[in-house]
Amino acid sequence: MIEMLESLAMVVILVPVMVAVLLGAIYGLGELFNLISNAGKKKEKSAPAAAVQAKPATEARVKPTAANAEA
Repeated sequence: MIEMLESLAMVVILVPVMVAVLLGAIYGLGELFNLISNAGKKKEKSAPAAAVQAKPATEARVKPTAANAEA
């Protein structure tokens, strides 16, 4: 019975530790690959403010036609 309790205690301790190790490895590899993928790229200049602005909502709407009005 004592052996089972010792095994249970070990599992309760080791499972969260191993999950944390795996998550850390995944995060670390993701950061590493982000650094590698960004290494060869030039930094792009930000677009001018006029180019970034969207059209007003009134211009973006589609005017109803006779076919759309019946539907």
